[in-house]
Amino acid sequence: LGAELFGGRAEDVMHAAAAVEYIHTSSIIFDDLPCMDNSPHRRGQLSLHEKYGEGLSTLVAIGFLNHSYRLVTVDGRGNSKRAVDAVIEIVDCVGPAGMVGGQSVDLMIFGKAECRTCAVRGSRDLQNLKTSALIRLSLKLGAILTGASDEELDHLTQFADCLGHAYQLSDDIIDIEQDAAGGEYPKGKGSLASLKYDLLSAVERSKSILTNNFAPCEARNCLMELVDYIATRKD
Repeated sequence: LGAELFGGRAEDVMHAAAAVEYIHTSSIIFDDLPCMDNSPHRRGQLSLHEKYGEGLSTLVAIGFLNHSYRLVTVDGRGNSKRAVDAVIEIVDCVGPAGMVGGQSVDLMIFGKAECRTCAVRGSRDLQNLKTSALIRLSLKLGAILTGASDEELDHLTQFADCLGHAYQLSDDIIDIEQDAAGGEYPKGKGSLASLKYDLLSAVERSKSILTNNFAPCEARNCLMELVDYIATRKD
């Protein structure tokens, strides 16, 4: 959709799309490790480190992450600037201002008791770094490789960040509603009414960015539908 938004074709950015999947998969492997979330299962199956050990799992995650850099250059098709810009976008996504930063916040919040009073505890923006970084990368890689201007990429960044915020809010709402159905109420999530109001605001903001900055096209329509899905999803 990021490519098609600027007149490109999906088939011309499939290597970049695969690169995003490599990065996402590597993040899941890292997340599950005992030194991180210590999760024994993923999607109903044993997590990778439970089945093959921590050492091999770490190498697999590093391998996926590193190969994504090579994959994304393939779709540059000889345009060195676009290829370099795409690699830089991956670096920004993975680095301290993105997934690594988001994971460090998770460790501080959910790690040792003395870390839970950290000032970042109540910041949804910081907790949302991983989600927004991946959404931003997913949209911008196709746009970069298609030749979107700096101004257009700035607008796309605004939309992606707003969409990531909406996704995190909907996650929090789902958590509260599911726990409430079981007779519990999760701490630190905030008021359900307040979250729903914030979600509505994020949805309206996302649609406004799309409408005001991008020409009507099928890709824009699909992104509008994605915003509506996030606003109404139940799981």
